[in-house]
Amino acid sequence: RVNIYRDRGNVSFAIRLLDNEFQTLEQLNLPEQLRNFIAMPDGLVLITGPTGSGKTTTLASLINQINHDQTKHIITIEDPIEYVHRNQQSLVHQRELYTDVPTFGDAVRSSLREDPDVILVGEMRDAETIRAAVTAAETGHLVFSTLHTGDCVGAIDRMIGVFDAEEQLALRQQLSMVLRGVVAQHLIKDPRTGGRVPLSEILFVNPAVANLIRTSKSAQIYSIMELGSLEGMQTAEYALADLVANGVLTESQAMPMARDQRALKTRLDRLRGFEVFGNQ
Repeated sequence: RVNIYRDRGNVSFAIRLLDNEFQTLEQLNLPEQLRNFIAMPDGLVLITGPTGSGKTTTLASLINQINHDQTKHIITIEDPIEYVHRNQQSLVHQRELYTDVPTFGDAVRSSLREDPDVILVGEMRDAETIRAAVTAAETGHLVFSTLHTGDCVGAIDRMIGVFDAEEQLALRQQLSMVLRGVVAQHLIKDPRTGGRVPLSEILFVNPAVANLIRTSKSAQIYSIMELGSLEGMQTAEYALADLVANGVLTESQAMPMARDQRALKTRLDRLRGFEVFGNQ
């Protein structure tokens, strides 16, 4: 990925290396429960995180897994195309913004006339794109997209906040019905390998979460996530504790990264308790 720009009268560029080959979720050290998203028949799935957090790579892995395992018609709309998908079990069409299509919103609306099963929307940049993606999910398509937020609940609030007050109520109603899940990820340097590993927060939308979205009580979603491990949910504190247990982070490094330090401490104490019990 190359970005060329002018700096003090000279031409400069920033380069980010991307793998030529697709990596599996396991190779990317992503949680196994992300596979649940690619088995869904319809709905909206969001991958969120700051710039450079691996959102594009995660999406590419998910789309590649669908392409490898399922017979689907997949349409991707990207700016720009970074991973090229060759037809395997699925038929894949990739469109690049400004080269093949004028806007994300136009491209999504156009794609609905081509009988897709899966649509990847590179980024939820504006109200037009969000409307189109939600409509696609409402009409029986599985839609993947990204946002630039730090956590799962922030992604929901960001989408709704794009609209004025009159439209927010209707969008909450729509999201409560079509949103299937959110993955918020950050990349953490791994001292064991010199590489980076993902810190993943995972939300699956169940009836309780849908009700909180609909009634504008999204801040309470964290409480459901803390109790939702059997449904595949994972808070950032849960993921941080696992990274500490695996030697990627120390407790002192993890604490400032936690939204709820008490929850992280409780999880760490529980893991240590299991370890002590197991060694007896």
